Amino acid sequence: MKGLRISIVLLLAALIPAAPPVSAAKRELVQILQQVNNLQVQMQILQQTIDRQAAVMQTLIEQTTEGVRAMQTEMSELRLMTQQNLASSAARIETIATQIEILNASLEEAKARIGRIHDGMVETHNILQTINTTSETDQSRLEGAAGVPSATTLYETAYRDFASGQYQLAIQEFQEYLHYHQNTDLASNAQYYIGDCYYNQGNFRQAVEEYNRAIERYPTGNKLASAQLKKAFALLELKQRQAGVRELRSLISRFPRASESDLARARLEQLGITLTGGL
Repeated sequence: MKGLRISIVLLLAALIPAAPPVSAAKRELVQILQQVNNLQVQMQILQQTIDRQAAVMQTLIEQTTEGVRAMQTEMSELRLMTQQNLASSAARIETIATQIEILNASLEEAKARIGRIHDGMVETHNILQTINTTSETDQSRLEGAAGVPSATTLYETAYRDFASGQYQLAIQEFQEYLHYHQNTDLASNAQYYIGDCYYNQGNFRQAVEEYNRAIERYPTGNKLASAQLKKAFALLELKQRQAGVRELRSLISRFPRASESDLARARLEQLGITLTGGL
Protein backbone atom coordinates (compact mmCIF):
# COMPACT_ATOMS: atom_id res chain seq x y z
CA MET A 1 0.00 0.00 0.00
CA LYS A 2 2.90 2.40 0.77
CA GLY A 3 4.53 1.69 -2.60
CA LEU A 4 1.29 2.39 -4.39
CA ARG A 5 1.01 5.78 -2.60
CA ILE A 6 4.51 6.81 -3.69
CA SER A 7 3.81 5.75 -7.27
CA ILE A 8 0.68 7.86 -7.39
CA VAL A 9 2.52 10.91 -5.93
CA LEU A 10 5.32 10.60 -8.51
CA LEU A 11 2.83 10.20 -11.34
CA LEU A 12 0.92 13.29 -10.29
CA ALA A 13 4.14 15.24 -9.81
CA ALA A 14 5.18 14.40 -13.34
CA LEU A 15 1.89 15.62 -14.70
CA ILE A 16 2.09 19.07 -12.95
CA PRO A 17 2.99 21.81 -15.46
CA ALA A 18 6.49 23.29 -15.05
CA ALA A 19 7.25 26.72 -13.55
CA PRO A 20 3.83 27.81 -12.30
CA PRO A 21 3.58 30.60 -9.77
CA VAL A 22 4.65 29.52 -6.29
CA SER A 23 1.30 30.13 -4.60
CA ALA A 24 -0.61 28.45 -7.40
CA ALA A 25 1.75 25.47 -7.31
CA LYS A 26 1.28 25.09 -3.58
CA ARG A 27 -2.48 25.10 -3.92
CA GLU A 28 -2.40 22.55 -6.69
CA LEU A 29 -0.01 20.42 -4.70
CA VAL A 30 -2.30 20.58 -1.66
CA GLN A 31 -5.25 19.61 -3.78
CA ILE A 32 -3.34 16.76 -5.34
CA LEU A 33 -2.21 15.53 -1.93
CA GLN A 34 -5.80 15.73 -0.68
CA GLN A 35 -6.97 13.75 -3.66
CA VAL A 36 -4.24 11.21 -3.10
CA ASN A 37 -5.21 10.98 0.54
CA ASN A 38 -8.89 10.52 -0.38
CA LEU A 39 -7.90 7.85 -2.89
CA GLN A 40 -5.91 6.05 -0.20
CA VAL A 41 -8.83 6.20 2.20
CA GLN A 42 -11.16 4.79 -0.47
CA MET A 43 -8.67 2.03 -1.25
CA GLN A 44 -8.45 1.16 2.45
CA ILE A 45 -12.24 1.02 2.67
CA LEU A 46 -12.32 -1.15 -0.46
CA GLN A 47 -9.67 -3.47 0.98
CA GLN A 48 -11.61 -3.75 4.24
CA THR A 49 -14.78 -4.55 2.28
CA ILE A 50 -12.93 -7.22 0.29
CA ASP A 51 -11.53 -8.69 3.53
CA ARG A 52 -14.99 -8.81 5.12
CA GLN A 53 -16.49 -10.44 2.04
CA ALA A 54 -13.67 -12.97 1.95
CA ALA A 55 -14.32 -13.78 5.62
CA VAL A 56 -18.04 -14.20 4.90
CA MET A 57 -17.28 -16.45 1.93
CA GLN A 58 -14.93 -18.56 4.08
CA THR A 59 -17.63 -18.90 6.72
CA LEU A 60 -20.20 -19.92 4.10
CA ILE A 61 -17.79 -22.49 2.65
CA GLU A 62 -17.15 -23.96 6.10
CA GLN A 63 -20.88 -24.04 6.90
CA THR A 64 -21.64 -25.69 3.55
CA THR A 65 -18.93 -28.27 4.13
CA GLU A 66 -20.32 -29.05 7.59
CA GLY A 67 -23.84 -29.30 6.09
CA VAL A 68 -22.65 -31.77 3.45
CA ARG A 69 -20.88 -33.87 6.09
CA ALA A 70 -24.00 -33.86 8.27
CA MET A 71 -26.11 -34.88 5.28
CA GLN A 72 -23.71 -37.71 4.47
CA THR A 73 -23.91 -38.91 8.07
CA GLU A 74 -27.72 -38.81 7.98
CA MET A 75 -27.76 -40.72 4.69
CA SER A 76 -25.49 -43.40 6.17
CA GLU A 77 -27.70 -43.69 9.25
CA LEU A 78 -30.82 -43.84 7.06
CA ARG A 79 -29.25 -46.57 4.91
CA LEU A 80 -28.37 -48.57 8.02
CA MET A 81 -31.87 -48.14 9.46
CA THR A 82 -33.40 -49.27 6.16
CA GLN A 83 -31.24 -52.40 6.13
CA GLN A 84 -32.14 -53.14 9.74
CA ASN A 85 -35.85 -52.64 9.01
CA LEU A 86 -35.67 -55.02 6.03
CA ALA A 87 -33.97 -57.64 8.17
CA SER A 88 -36.56 -57.12 10.90
CA SER A 89 -39.39 -57.46 8.38
CA ALA A 90 -37.97 -60.74 7.10
CA ALA A 91 -37.70 -62.03 10.67
CA ARG A 92 -41.30 -61.00 11.39
CA ILE A 93 -42.48 -62.83 8.26
CA GLU A 94 -40.73 -66.00 9.37
CA THR A 95 -42.19 -65.59 12.87
CA ILE A 96 -45.70 -65.17 11.52
CA ALA A 97 -45.27 -68.21 9.29
CA THR A 98 -44.10 -70.23 12.28
CA GLN A 99 -47.03 -69.05 14.40
CA ILE A 100 -49.48 -70.02 11.68
CA GLU A 101 -47.89 -73.45 11.47
CA ILE A 102 -48.15 -73.83 15.24
CA LEU A 103 -51.83 -72.88 15.18
CA ASN A 104 -52.48 -75.28 12.31
CA ALA A 105 -50.56 -77.97 14.14
CA SER A 106 -52.62 -77.41 17.30
CA LEU A 107 -55.79 -77.82 15.27
CA GLU A 108 -54.43 -80.94 13.67
CA GLU A 109 -53.43 -82.32 17.05
CA ALA A 110 -56.96 -81.72 18.33
CA LYS A 111 -58.33 -83.48 15.27
CA ALA A 112 -55.89 -86.31 15.82
CA ARG A 113 -57.03 -86.72 19.42
CA ILE A 114 -60.63 -86.87 18.33
CA GLY A 115 -59.61 -89.39 15.70
CA ARG A 116 -57.79 -91.37 18.36
CA ILE A 117 -60.93 -91.57 20.49
CA HIS A 118 -62.93 -92.59 17.46
CA ASP A 119 -60.34 -95.19 16.46
CA GLY A 120 -60.35 -96.56 19.99
CA MET A 121 -64.09 -96.92 19.93
CA VAL A 122 -63.97 -98.59 16.54
CA GLU A 123 -61.21 -100.93 17.63
CA THR A 124 -63.09 -101.84 20.79
CA HIS A 125 -66.21 -102.51 18.77
CA ASN A 126 -64.26 -104.62 16.29
CA ILE A 127 -62.59 -106.61 19.04
CA LEU A 128 -65.93 -107.37 20.69
CA GLN A 129 -67.44 -108.29 17.37
CA THR A 130 -64.47 -110.47 16.51
CA ILE A 131 -64.65 -112.32 19.82
CA ASN A 132 -68.27 -113.14 19.22
CA THR A 133 -68.15 -113.99 15.51
CA THR A 134 -64.70 -115.09 14.33
CA SER A 135 -63.17 -118.52 14.34
CA GLU A 136 -59.72 -119.38 15.66
CA THR A 137 -58.27 -118.78 12.15
CA ASP A 138 -59.84 -115.33 11.98
CA GLN A 139 -58.55 -114.62 15.46
CA SER A 140 -54.98 -115.46 14.44
CA ARG A 141 -55.29 -113.15 11.45
CA LEU A 142 -56.44 -110.38 13.78
CA GLU A 143 -53.43 -110.94 15.99
CA GLY A 144 -51.16 -110.68 12.92
CA ALA A 145 -52.83 -107.46 11.84
CA ALA A 146 -52.37 -106.04 15.32
CA GLY A 147 -48.69 -105.57 14.41
CA VAL A 148 -49.57 -102.61 12.18
CA PRO A 149 -49.31 -99.42 14.30
CA SER A 150 -52.39 -97.27 14.75
CA ALA A 151 -52.57 -94.28 12.38
CA THR A 152 -53.42 -91.92 15.21
CA THR A 153 -50.62 -93.18 17.45
CA LEU A 154 -48.05 -92.94 14.68
CA TYR A 155 -49.05 -89.42 13.69
CA GLU A 156 -49.23 -88.08 17.25
CA THR A 157 -45.83 -89.55 18.11
CA ALA A 158 -44.23 -88.11 14.96
CA TYR A 159 -45.75 -84.69 15.47
CA ARG A 160 -44.75 -84.60 19.13
CA ASP A 161 -41.12 -85.28 18.18
CA PHE A 162 -41.34 -82.64 15.43
CA ALA A 163 -42.67 -80.02 17.86
CA SER A 164 -39.89 -80.80 20.34
CA GLY A 165 -37.19 -80.33 17.68
CA GLN A 166 -36.25 -83.99 17.23
CA TYR A 167 -36.41 -83.61 13.47
CA GLN A 168 -34.49 -86.71 12.37
CA LEU A 169 -36.63 -88.97 14.56
CA ALA A 170 -39.78 -87.20 13.36
CA ILE A 171 -38.77 -87.80 9.73
CA GLN A 172 -38.54 -91.54 10.34
CA GLU A 173 -41.88 -91.60 12.15
CA PHE A 174 -43.72 -89.57 9.51
CA GLN A 175 -42.25 -91.85 6.83
CA GLU A 176 -43.48 -94.88 8.78
CA TYR A 177 -46.91 -93.27 8.98
CA LEU A 178 -46.96 -92.80 5.19
CA HIS A 179 -45.80 -96.38 4.68
CA TYR A 180 -48.88 -97.74 6.42
CA HIS A 181 -51.39 -94.92 6.00
CA GLN A 182 -50.56 -93.03 2.80
CA ASN A 183 -54.21 -92.48 1.85
CA THR A 184 -55.53 -90.94 5.07
CA ASP A 185 -56.60 -87.32 5.55
CA LEU A 186 -53.39 -86.60 7.46
CA ALA A 187 -51.07 -88.14 4.87
CA SER A 188 -50.50 -84.78 3.17
CA ASN A 189 -49.70 -83.27 6.57
CA ALA A 190 -47.16 -85.99 7.30
CA GLN A 191 -45.43 -85.42 3.96
CA TYR A 192 -45.43 -81.64 4.52
CA TYR A 193 -43.85 -81.99 7.97
CA ILE A 194 -41.09 -84.16 6.55
CA GLY A 195 -40.23 -81.17 4.36
CA ASP A 196 -40.40 -78.88 7.40
CA CYS A 197 -38.01 -81.15 9.31
CA TYR A 198 -35.39 -80.79 6.57
CA TYR A 199 -36.10 -77.02 6.30
CA ASN A 200 -35.56 -76.50 10.03
CA GLN A 201 -32.31 -78.50 9.80
CA GLY A 202 -31.08 -76.15 7.05
CA ASN A 203 -31.19 -78.86 4.37
CA PHE A 204 -33.14 -76.66 1.95
CA ARG A 205 -32.46 -78.76 -1.15
CA GLN A 206 -34.00 -81.89 0.40
CA ALA A 207 -36.81 -79.75 1.81
CA VAL A 208 -37.73 -78.63 -1.72
CA GLU A 209 -37.96 -82.27 -2.82
CA GLU A 210 -40.21 -83.20 0.10
CA TYR A 211 -42.48 -80.17 -0.45
CA ASN A 212 -42.73 -81.19 -4.11
CA ARG A 213 -43.91 -84.65 -3.02
CA ALA A 214 -46.57 -83.05 -0.82
CA ILE A 215 -47.75 -80.92 -3.75
CA GLU A 216 -47.68 -83.67 -6.38
CA ARG A 217 -48.98 -86.63 -4.36
CA TYR A 218 -51.70 -84.73 -2.51
CA PRO A 219 -53.06 -82.04 -4.88
CA THR A 220 -56.20 -81.71 -2.74
CA GLY A 221 -54.47 -81.94 0.63
CA ASN A 222 -54.95 -79.28 3.28
CA LYS A 223 -51.21 -78.49 3.27
CA LEU A 224 -50.98 -77.64 -0.42
CA ALA A 225 -50.63 -73.84 0.02
CA SER A 226 -48.25 -74.21 2.98
CA ALA A 227 -46.05 -76.62 1.03
CA GLN A 228 -45.79 -74.21 -1.91
CA LEU A 229 -45.00 -71.28 0.40
CA LYS A 230 -42.23 -73.12 2.23
CA LYS A 231 -40.90 -74.46 -1.07
CA ALA A 232 -40.55 -70.85 -2.25
CA PHE A 233 -38.77 -69.88 0.99
CA ALA A 234 -36.38 -72.85 0.60
CA LEU A 235 -35.59 -71.85 -3.01
CA LEU A 236 -34.78 -68.31 -1.87
CA GLU A 237 -32.50 -69.72 0.83
CA LEU A 238 -30.74 -71.66 -1.97
CA LYS A 239 -30.23 -68.31 -3.81
CA GLN A 240 -32.60 -69.45 -6.58
CA ARG A 241 -34.35 -66.08 -6.62
CA GLN A 242 -36.18 -66.46 -9.94
CA ALA A 243 -37.62 -69.86 -9.04
CA GLY A 244 -38.58 -68.69 -5.54
CA VAL A 245 -40.37 -65.59 -6.83
CA ARG A 246 -42.18 -67.69 -9.43
CA GLU A 247 -43.51 -70.01 -6.69
CA LEU A 248 -44.66 -67.05 -4.56
CA ARG A 249 -46.55 -65.53 -7.49
CA SER A 250 -48.09 -68.89 -8.38
CA LEU A 251 -49.24 -69.35 -4.76
CA ILE A 252 -50.92 -65.93 -4.74
CA SER A 253 -52.62 -66.68 -8.05
CA ARG A 254 -53.90 -70.10 -6.92
CA PHE A 255 -54.89 -69.18 -3.35
CA PRO A 256 -55.45 -65.39 -3.31
CA ARG A 257 -57.34 -65.38 0.02
CA ALA A 258 -55.18 -67.84 1.92
CA SER A 259 -53.06 -66.66 4.84
CA GLU A 260 -50.06 -68.17 3.04
CA SER A 261 -50.66 -65.73 0.18
CA ASP A 262 -50.46 -62.81 2.62
CA LEU A 263 -47.04 -64.08 3.69
CA ALA A 264 -46.04 -64.50 0.04
CA ARG A 265 -47.00 -60.88 -0.71
CA ALA A 266 -45.01 -59.66 2.29
CA ARG A 267 -41.95 -61.62 1.17
CA LEU A 268 -42.19 -60.23 -2.38
CA GLU A 269 -42.44 -56.72 -0.97
CA GLN A 270 -39.39 -57.39 1.19
CA LEU A 271 -37.56 -58.47 -1.96
CA GLY A 272 -38.58 -55.21 -3.67
CA ILE A 273 -40.83 -56.99 -6.19
CA THR A 274 -44.37 -56.05 -7.23
CA LEU A 275 -46.89 -58.59 -8.45
CA THR A 276 -46.88 -56.95 -11.88
CA GLY A 277 -43.19 -56.06 -11.97
CA GLY A 278 -40.14 -58.03 -12.96
CA LEU A 279 -37.51 -59.77 -10.91
